[in-house]
Amino acid sequence: MYILLKKILRYKEQNDTITLSSFDYKKKIDDDFFQIDSNYVQHINNIIEDKHIDIVQCEMLETVAISLMLPKKVKKVFVHHEIGWVVKELLIKERQFEQKFYLKYSKLIEVALLNNFDCVITLSSTDKEKLKSAGVNVPIKTSFAVVNTECERLLPINEYNILSFIGPEINPPNVQGIKWFVKDIWPYLKDKDKSYKLQIIGNWSQYGINEILDGVDDVHFLGYVDDLSKVLKNSIMIVPIKAGSGIRMKILESSILGIPCVTTTVGVEGIPFENGVHCMIADDPKEFAKSILLLKKQELREKIRTNANSLVKEYYSIDAFKKNRLDVYKML
Repeated sequence: MYILLKKILRYKEQNDTITLSSFDYKKKIDDDFFQIDSNYVQHINNIIEDKHIDIVQCEMLETVAISLMLPKKVKKVFVHHEIGWVVKELLIKERQFEQKFYLKYSKLIEVALLNNFDCVITLSSTDKEKLKSAGVNVPIKTSFAVVNTECERLLPINEYNILSFIGPEINPPNVQGIKWFVKDIWPYLKDKDKSYKLQIIGNWSQYGINEILDGVDDVHFLGYVDDLSKVLKNSIMIVPIKAGSGIRMKILESSILGIPCVTTTVGVEGIPFENGVHCMIADDPKEFAKSILLLKKQELREKIRTNANSLVKEYYSIDAFKKNRLDVYKML
């Protein structure tokens, strides 16, 4: 985790950035709270004072409480990549009283800490509305993630039957999504065409792997991969996310590489993709499988990968990102 400090030089087309690299600044107490190292906080405050920092930006939920320890004179911005209580709902399977209380308590704490900021940035309008409904009353601005739009697009896809899923086991929406795919979609798809193969990319425990592979054929776990372009080549990306928050970077990154994607309504939240134009979108298991089968047509695969690549390059470039964030800082 890291803190990003920005000093905005007002009235100039320039800004200085100081990044505090990751180090052990916190000790975990439980699933919600961290004991922040006082030396780390003092280090931040010294930099704020010495460099005359105007704005402090915190990213990731683990840093949200640090705002309580910052000088009152600085403006504080929080970039919310993923709403905590939305993810916790996936972890709580049995809705017993104690669990409901825990979820409500966690939500109240998160909202209270967010209200200590001068502005909250979400990566999708859906998350913005969720925060407003939950009681976040400070200004909420919708921004976006940035991807490396300079990546070279892969050659046209000549294969249709290799599917790729990217996501580590540590993320609950990934676990829920791939289990749903393997249990409810994969059998129907294999019944229509036995040639399909699925590769799962990311770190998974042996227990998690065994659970997914139980009674399933042609599914392969590749673990962590250094160069995604090599393993994604000639494949179709699946993002069967049923619940979650934030934005699916895997969709943006695969689009830059020219990999067509099949996802759900939740999976594409915050990304202005249209069904059948930039990707295939389906929430019903059979419709999801049918969307994959439609991509057997090379003409459709080329249309989707070309349109998605063009849109991401236009809206998610580093220049567009800088302008968007600078506009937020200037309004503080």
